[in-house]
Amino acid sequence: MTEEFLTEKVVLKQTSSYPVALTFYRGHLYLAWVGSDHFLNLMRSSDGGRSFDLSSKFTSQEQSRAKPALAVYQDKLYIAWTGMGGLIYLMHSTDGGNTFDPSTKSASDEMTFSPLGIAATLLLEHSHLRIDGPSLAVYQNRLYVAWADPAHHPCMMCSTDGGKTFNPATKFASQEVCYHLNMQSGDSPHPGPVLAVYENRLHMAWIGSNLRPHFISSTDGGVSLDSSTKWTVKEVSQEPLVFTSYKERPLLAWRGVGLWNYINVLSFPTQQFNASSPVQKRTSKEKTSRALALAANGDQLVAAWTAGLMGHLCIAQCHLPLG
Repeated sequence: MTEEFLTEKVVLKQTSSYPVALTFYRGHLYLAWVGSDHFLNLMRSSDGGRSFDLSSKFTSQEQSRAKPALAVYQDKLYIAWTGMGGLIYLMHSTDGGNTFDPSTKSASDEMTFSPLGIAATLLLEHSHLRIDGPSLAVYQNRLYVAWADPAHHPCMMCSTDGGKTFNPATKFASQEVCYHLNMQSGDSPHPGPVLAVYENRLHMAWIGSNLRPHFISSTDGGVSLDSSTKWTVKEVSQEPLVFTSYKERPLLAWRGVGLWNYINVLSFPTQQFNASSPVQKRTSKEKTSRALALAANGDQLVAAWTAGLMGHLCIAQCHLPLG
């Protein structure tokens, strides 16, 4: 392995069976997760993730069985999640991220999985079904959400009313298929797509049926995704990819497969982002039980993940020389 790039690790006395979400907002780092009771939780750090104030913990009465998503849009902190019935929900904070106002909650008619499937899961007490929640991104002053529908096609749509709701008329469904396994298997991950903005273009990434990360971009200002832009990297994962921009360059991160469930990152020495781009891969000694999260704020990059049998929440500073 290369030199360790995750430092100043903090382990919180909080646990989750699902991936977590991170974002910077008004100088604070916010961490969101779904607890063992399935309630949404939020906590903030005033020192960039080196410590977290337990008194800042906010627990919503909303429940989920998938990862949440965070985004900052029009100076508001938004959270999106998949409800217990499979619908996508959205709400935002009106007090600087201390709490989320339930009066701002809106529900989409879009589903991330089949209610029959989740009912069967609960009935059979199948603890290994991994259904992933939505992804959020801000592009051209619009708030976008991405998800995998019941047929596992990656989809996206955006808000045209300032983030109050998602407009179903803006929905775009790709013919691509996200990786998934049947319920009968011993471990059944269903990783959904993620959105990111790089070089003023909206991109989507997902894990394909060959376990490799795939990328596709919009060439029409976020209306749709252009299939001619699709390309793939030669890495494998059964968890959602992390795709972000750091120091004006794309950055990818993922969890390894099986016993090799180490945290990996792929950095780009140049600003080029396509199949022929030069890349540099680094593998941490840290292992994660689910997909990780990244948040950048200037020169600072922070990672969060769950680890161990209990799924304790871990946060660390991420140091990546990009030259």
